[in-house]
Amino acid sequence: MATCWFAAVHCAARSLTPEGNVTQVHPIGQCRLTKRAEATCHTPLSRSTQRSGPQVSEKIWNLLWKRSFDLKFYELADSVSAPWLGVRIKRLAASRRSIFQEELGYIDGGTEVLVEALVRGIEANGGKVLCREPVQLVEIRDGKVVGARTPNGWHDADHVISTMAIPYVTKLIPGLPDAHRAKLEAIRNIGVVCVVLKLRKSVTPHFWVNINDRRIEVPGIVEFSNLRPMREHIVYVPFYMPQGNPKFSRDDRAFIDESKNVVKLVNPDIRDEDFVDAALGRLRYAQPVCEPGFADKLPPIQTPIRGLQIADTSFYYPEDRGVSESVRLAKQMAARIT
Repeated sequence: MATCWFAAVHCAARSLTPEGNVTQVHPIGQCRLTKRAEATCHTPLSRSTQRSGPQVSEKIWNLLWKRSFDLKFYELADSVSAPWLGVRIKRLAASRRSIFQEELGYIDGGTEVLVEALVRGIEANGGKVLCREPVQLVEIRDGKVVGARTPNGWHDADHVISTMAIPYVTKLIPGLPDAHRAKLEAIRNIGVVCVVLKLRKSVTPHFWVNINDRRIEVPGIVEFSNLRPMREHIVYVPFYMPQGNPKFSRDDRAFIDESKNVVKLVNPDIRDEDFVDAALGRLRYAQPVCEPGFADKLPPIQTPIRGLQIADTSFYYPEDRGVSESVRLAKQMAARIT
């Protein structure tokens, strides 16, 4: 029986039951275009718009997409491939009950339900989950992976699967062949600072609201409590940007204060006393920049090193980050272990 070491496990989920079923489906409110840019929803282009000529198409691009791309990718905005955008539009379009109504599901109990089910499955099959034990080195000998070193010692392994963000990989696996290393290092990522606000009342009736307003420097907000009912109202305010952007190094309070101002601009009825709490998370490598020809730039998941597989969310391309893609890729990688 092969010994396998997972160099990192990354899970991001909306929510499955322990049996793996989506049990809650909720409408997320009507999407409508209005003259108030801050109420504009994430809506794919219609066929009539696509047929109406370049001037109208450019106008709609500028209204629906351009500022969103500029506020997410900044100077890298012109480097994003059309297939990546097209798949995102298709995915959201497929969630529609009608042109004005979307339905999405969430895992009843949250992401923790999925993680706990994974842990139980691993342990039931004789595996161990080691928390707070970061990998410091993956060692390669004679073209084969032999194990991983952590602060607590050495772990022999016939197989290593790494799902940590690609920019960390080359530092921890110095024995990678030069050509494979170069392909991994060519993958660019942007970071994110995500502010989570808890409020006493709802901001909008929508789950996802794109924003096109020069006063606001985020591409949109997500009101999760409009998908999954809660006692309080939960709003995500994501600040995506390249790590070199001076704004990325601001302190937590600056982002939280700006997020509250965003919410009050979107809904002027929100007052300071409506905010109950706030939290913030930072990821240095949150979103791969999928350039034209990105699929050809990705190296194989199975590296030239026997027993070593490497992938992160970049390898979902042309799909974006999501639980379904995590599961699909995990099955493929696990099937290679013999």
